[in-house]
Amino acid sequence: MVYRLEETNYFRSSKDKFGCFGNMCGGFPLTLPDGKVIHGSEILYQWFKYKGHADIQKTLLEFKNPLKAKWYQKKYKNCIRSDWDDINIDVMKLCCLLKWCEHTDRLYHLREEIIENGLPVVEVSKKDNFWGCVPNKDDNNIVEGENVLGQIWDEILRFKISRNIFDYYHDDDIKKNVMLMEELATI
Repeated sequence: MVYRLEETNYFRSSKDKFGCFGNMCGGFPLTLPDGKVIHGSEILYQWFKYKGHADIQKTLLEFKNPLKAKWYQKKYKNCIRSDWDDINIDVMKLCCLLKWCEHTDRLYHLREEIIENGLPVVEVSKKDNFWGCVPNKDDNNIVEGENVLGQIWDEILRFKISRNIFDYYHDDDIKKNVMLMEELATI
């Protein structure tokens, strides 16, 4: 997809106005039903990659900084679960939903602005044109990419206000996400 930055709700870093929708933004811990706290959606996302590797998962959950957790896991690429490419978008959706459900009160004002202006959420990245978009080589005001993270947030923000995560799932998503929730219960 191609976007003109002035026609988006974009962010490049967690310090930007819409930066709280990025996974590297700190200050949005996720509290599990049993009271355990995960220090951000990126950490949880990385945790899901390593099913069957409890030692890696345990270490990931100790991180308080999402970027450090992401850097840490890179040395274990050979341990990434075999179905990762099939489920990584579902995992990201779950991580974003958990963030929304727990922090609706802090994100609501931006949701209202996004609904009012009708513009898409876009993550601008230097190199990731899957989760976000990269600047066009000829015009830095144009970005190109799949913007999967932005699309996930657009879906969440435009759906409805709810703190119940299952309100966001469609019938065809339920089986996949029940599996992910069962994995989450093992933390």
